[in-house]
Amino acid sequence: MKKLLVPIFSILLLFLSGTNVWAAKGVDCSNIEAPNLPDYRLVKNIQHEEKRLGTSLMYQRDPSDILSYISFDNDIDVLDQKVLDFSLNQAVNLILQRYSSEGIEGNDGSTLNENNYELQDDIYYLYMENFNKLGMQKFINKGVFMTSIEKNSSEPIKKMEVITVGTDGYCIHKFRWTAWIYPEMQPLPNNEILEYFESLLYAFYKEFIKIN
Repeated sequence: MKKLLVPIFSILLLFLSGTNVWAAKGVDCSNIEAPNLPDYRLVKNIQHEEKRLGTSLMYQRDPSDILSYISFDNDIDVLDQKVLDFSLNQAVNLILQRYSSEGIEGNDGSTLNENNYELQDDIYYLYMENFNKLGMQKFINKGVFMTSIEKNSSEPIKKMEVITVGTDGYCIHKFRWTAWIYPEMQPLPNNEILEYFESLLYAFYKEFIKIN
């Protein structure tokens, strides 16, 4: 795997604005049905007032396993690789800000940070071939994962965060998975944990295309 070099706190500003009511070929990216996921419950289903922001879903198996999905177009007329890379880098930088001393401001004005966790040095690209074999090219184009370790604990909890982006040419599909990995599970290598993530996204994808 190759390391993804993302400068902390530096996001290239892109002036990407469309002129259509629904930018990417007239499709309303907020008009989706939420798939059912075995063993997970849907805890949030938000259709944003601004159409460009689309719809956000959040699933939870338990407090240590959370999957979020967003379908949106951000009023961008042409959803190309440049747009996907920007969206991915933006998401990564927001996570990195949470691990900084300043943190990041939440929606309620509070500061969100990760004082109890230390982010590990490496951010890695996901291996895309497995998703391609499953026919998910229009859902997942690129992704990264990173890990952090609980501070000041004799048996620290490990946390993995995964972000993926993709497009079918109409909407951007963005996933984020956060899993807290307790000491008894930590003999599992990262690749086995990521295999679980792949199976989870495939289950979402199969149900999504069936009902949308």
